[in-house]
Amino acid sequence: MTIPNLKEGGSSRISGPDIAITMLGIDPRCEITPETAKKAKAQLNENPSTTGAALNGLRKLYTTRSDINFEQDSDDFLLRFLRAGKFDRDRAFGILCNYYTFRKKYKVTPEMLCAENSAIQQALLDGFPGVLNDLDAHGRRVLLFNAINWEFWLYSYKEILKALLLSLEFLVEDENVQVNGIVVIIDFSGVQFKLASKVTPSLLKLTIEMFQDCFPCRLGALHIINQRWFVDTAIKLCKPFLKDGIKKKIYVHGNNLATLHYMVHKEMLPTELGGLKPPYNHFSWAKQLIGCNYKPGKNSNASGNNNVTPEFVRARRVELVHPSANDSRPMTAVDDALRMEELPADENEELEEMLLFLDY
Repeated sequence: MTIPNLKEGGSSRISGPDIAITMLGIDPRCEITPETAKKAKAQLNENPSTTGAALNGLRKLYTTRSDINFEQDSDDFLLRFLRAGKFDRDRAFGILCNYYTFRKKYKVTPEMLCAENSAIQQALLDGFPGVLNDLDAHGRRVLLFNAINWEFWLYSYKEILKALLLSLEFLVEDENVQVNGIVVIIDFSGVQFKLASKVTPSLLKLTIEMFQDCFPCRLGALHIINQRWFVDTAIKLCKPFLKDGIKKKIYVHGNNLATLHYMVHKEMLPTELGGLKPPYNHFSWAKQLIGCNYKPGKNSNASGNNNVTPEFVRARRVELVHPSANDSRPMTAVDDALRMEELPADENEELEEMLLFLDY
C-alpha cells in the first residue's frame, strides 16, 4: 500500500525512516520546535533552567495524597501537567490528582482504555474523533466530530468519550500539543432529536467532569456548527458547570461557516467544512491508533520496558499500519467491523472502503 502524501504540520526536522510515522499524521515522540519553546516560556512560564526543580517539587507532593495510587512519575508524564497548570505547582498537582481520581471513580482501567477495546474501535472507525493532519494558525491540532456518524445501536456515548480520551492520551505525547493545545469542531449536520436525546444531562455532566481540570491538554476552542435548537439547549444546560475560561472558548456558528473560517482557516479544512482540502477520511485516525494497538503509557514510554526501545516502537508502528506480506498477525479492527449485521446495499460501499483502507 502506498503511503499517502500527507502534509505534516509539525517539525520539518524529521527525516529518514521517521518520515513513515510523520506521514501517518503525527509523531508522538517528536521534539518541541523552537517556536513552541518560545510560546511555552511566554505563555506557560516555562523555564528550562528550572524545569528539573519544578518536576521534583511536583513529584514530592505525591506524599500528601496517600489515597491516590500515582502509577507514573516520569519527567515526560509530569511535564504535561506542569504545562497544563502553567507551571503553577499546586495547580498542576490538582489536575494530576483529578486525573487519577476520575479514573478510579469510573474504573477507567488500562484494559478498558486501549485501541484493542472493540467498542472503542467501533467509535474510532466512525470518526470519533477525527484528527486533521495540518495544524491551525496557532500550531494546534484540530479534532473533528461528525455527529451524524454515531451508530448508537452499536456503541454508547461513553464509548465515544473513551475513544476521545484515548486519542488525547496519544496526542499529548507530542510536546508541541502540550504547549499549543487542541481545537475541536463538532458538526451536527443532519442530526435529529432522536439521536441527540441519547446524550442525557447526566452524560453531559460526565463529559465536563472528564475533561475540565482532569486532563493535561489545553483547549484552544470548541466550534459547534450546523446545530439545531436541541443542541443550543444542551449548551445552555452545560454552561453552569463550566468555568469562565472554558465558556469563552465555545463558539456556536450555526450554518455560518464564514465565522468558523475566520478562526480556523479554510486552507486546512476539508471540503465538507467549506475548506479547500479533500474530504476527510475518518478511517485515517482510527487506522493509526488501531494499527499500533495503542495503550497510554505503554507504546510511547518505552523506557519502562527493558525489552522495548523507542526505535523498536517506531518500527513496529509502521509495520502494523503497513503490514508486509510476511506478517501473518491479524488486526482486530476488521473482526469488529464484520461483527455487524448485514448492511443495507447503500452502505456496502462504505464498508468496502473501510476494509480497503485497513489493508484487507
